Amino acid sequence: MALTLNFEDDYLIWDNPEKVVYSQTRRGDPLNLRVSHAIRHRTKVTQAGPSNGVLLNKAVFWYLPSKLLAIPGNVLIAAKPGDRIVLESNQESAAWFVTDVGYEELDGVYELTCLEMSLADDGGLADRIDVVCPLNRQDAKLGRKILWTPKRADVPCKIFEVSSATVDQDGRRSTKKSYLIYVVRPDSPLDVTEEDQVRDRRTGDIYDVVGYTNPETINEPQIIQAERVP
Repeated sequence: MALTLNFEDDYLIWDNPEKVVYSQTRRGDPLNLRVSHAIRHRTKVTQAGPSNGVLLNKAVFWYLPSKLLAIPGNVLIAAKPGDRIVLESNQESAAWFVTDVGYEELDGVYELTCLEMSLADDGGLADRIDVVCPLNRQDAKLGRKILWTPKRADVPCKIFEVSSATVDQDGRRSTKKSYLIYVVRPDSPLDVTEEDQVRDRRTGDIYDVVGYTNPETINEPQIIQAERVP
């Protein structure tokens, strides 16, 4: 009789596990899951590219049991880049954003490469963006065309590239880049949806909004997940 090895409950004997909240934006609605067992390994502290000292990154590997990422009904969700991990601790307050997802099938554990980001001060938010939303209009041949209309202009922010990949689309190879856009709006969160576009006023680059998180406190930045339009 063949034995089937199953290590999916090995997380119960991990040394010094930490409690975290795993957050994922699904069609604009935040999903927050409390995970009782998670472990992390720190890596070298690096500067966040052209951030002018505003964003301080600490690359961290987080390990989370996949069976603990479940919504009511015991339906498992899949970890993905752009998700957020928040530490539940009285001694330390930190948040990480997932940039790459690995998975160990034998023990059912996600290996998540994450960046810890904090804002040193608001004055370094040197980028400026406009947010536009689509309106459907009919052209001369009664076909539909998209008319982009302004939604919010000249918003201070910081645009940070988190990943880049070569993709094939319609027989053509192109580079797909993903970004996190940090917005600090002490008055109210920026009103965005996944149908909107963000336009960099300095470079003219256009980004599709693919997700976003709203700050839970006034001291937290709002984060827009975006992909650059070729």
